[in-house]
Amino acid sequence: MTVGGWTPKKSLDTESRVRKARKIATILGPRTTIEGARVVESGTGAGVIPRALTELVGPTGRVVSVDVNDYRSTTEGFEFRLVAGVDLPFADGEFDIAVSNHVVEHVGDAEAQQHHVRELTRVLRPGGVGYLATPNRNFPIEPHFKVPFLAWLPTRWQTPYLRATRRGRVYDCRLLNRAEALRMFDGAGVGVTDVTEEALAVAARDENNRGAKLFLRVPARLRRWCLPLVPTWVFVFEKPHAPGNGQTGGGSG
Repeated sequence: MTVGGWTPKKSLDTESRVRKARKIATILGPRTTIEGARVVESGTGAGVIPRALTELVGPTGRVVSVDVNDYRSTTEGFEFRLVAGVDLPFADGEFDIAVSNHVVEHVGDAEAQQHHVRELTRVLRPGGVGYLATPNRNFPIEPHFKVPFLAWLPTRWQTPYLRATRRGRVYDCRLLNRAEALRMFDGAGVGVTDVTEEALAVAARDENNRGAKLFLRVPARLRRWCLPLVPTWVFVFEKPHAPGNGQTGGGSG
């Protein structure tokens, strides 16, 4: 993490984090079995999301969360590992589900971001699924420092502009547009699905998200024109089964 850059807050709205975990489970539910699943989450933060995931997978499941620093305010119910970078300290195929929620924009350059996805894929079993959400670079307000148009600027201008606003010292996030986000999955050997609209529908219904509700009021035929300006991209990816294995989905069994 860059000195003077963005630092996660330990004090978060716990209920919103719990709703986020439930949204992840709602999106993954039709694609895999949540109960009893082995889950790896990248980016522990305060620990609220992995704690909520622990409750969702139940007593026969397992949740392991990793981060480069220990920012936890909640420590119960899940395993925690400190890591030095994007490499994950787990065996190939160890997990059924991988979760990366607003993490990839903090891991480094394009190569590091692709490696992040490859590592999540590596530790998934064949047929395992992953959830990845990341802020949209095209959204007008940068989500970490709340500065208008910050992510739109050329890299060399971002930190000077941030300092001029007195909202921060160093801009060390790398936000992506949709095409850039999809390119992260290149070379990972996974099938990827953009579920951003599905995630917005869940947020509108289960999180009472006003922005999502507003988006869904737009006629369906016009939504594709509005989609490039949504605040967050959400993707589900699946690791292919081994050749000759026709099984689909499922938890750890």
